[in-house]
Amino acid sequence: MHTTIFRRTRLLFGCISLFLLTFAVPSALLAAPSVNETAVLTPPMGILGSVNAIDIDGNTAVVGAAGARVGAPQGGTVYVLVRTNAVSSWEIQAQLFTDELANGNRFGESVALNGNTILVGEPPFNFQAGRVHVFTRSGTTWSREAVLQPGDSAIDDNFGASVDYEDNEAIIGAPYAQSRPNVFGGAAYIFDRSGSTWSQTARLVPNDLSSGDQFGSAVSINGFYAIV
Repeated sequence: MHTTIFRRTRLLFGCISLFLLTFAVPSALLAAPSVNETAVLTPPMGILGSVNAIDIDGNTAVVGAAGARVGAPQGGTVYVLVRTNAVSSWEIQAQLFTDELANGNRFGESVALNGNTILVGEPPFNFQAGRVHVFTRSGTTWSREAVLQPGDSAIDDNFGASVDYEDNEAIIGAPYAQSRPNVFGGAAYIFDRSGSTWSQTARLVPNDLSSGDQFGSAVSINGFYAIV
């Protein structure tokens, strides 16, 4: 098991605790931060499941509850929360759903939030081939913009097991993807957005990929770099 960095050349639901990091002096480089719990977020009554994924950007947070029974056992759901004052008050702005409810699809297994865009992974979809939903916000309304799948999508890939997004570029992990001859070697995919159109632009695998590596179990992207 290893990590590879790429560079581009162009229960029951439980609760989420939020912590505020503050610094004792103006220079963050010189002071260790103090950490204080500022809020505890709980789901609406009657929603059961587990928190699988969380992300936050500014005054918006996203929480994936892939095990929630919403229309089907472990169909999954995602909550979008917004902060309504400077520190501690949060409210649910939206609840997001898959467009094809089915047992065990686990919508919300992974999430990524950046600005007004959310990516939501649904890796068990279609016999674990997997897919990723893109939602965008206009005002306070969230709507589905696209559903992403790789060009070589196959059963058991688990595409969407991990996701990240920044500045119109997404990276999506498929840790069980078949990279012949490496069974369950895994892969990661780059998708670029132009307007509301998404296109796959790269498939990433390391040079020393081996069977069972599950490459793509965790991903992150920032500027010209992707880490898998």
